[in-house]
Amino acid sequence: VVFDGVAGVAWGGGMTAVKVYDIYGRLVCELASERVREGMQSVVWDAEGVAAGIYFVKLETPFGSRISRAVLIR
Repeated sequence: VVFDGVAGVAWGGGMTAVKVYDIYGRLVCELASERVREGMQSVVWDAEGVAAGIYFVKLETPFGSRISRAVLIR
């Protein structure tokens, strides 16, 4: 995903954590860490104040985890 300031993440509900890390593995922000209702869910990362670069968005659920790369351009 290449984006310019705002990006979205969608998933299927349940206990969920969505975290953004920089290329050094440092936590940049936590977008969600809670039980959410069943069905499709989404959060938006407003990267205002975050430097351009490569980031990793990690989605964790009871069923496993997934990491996606996001490239923030300015």
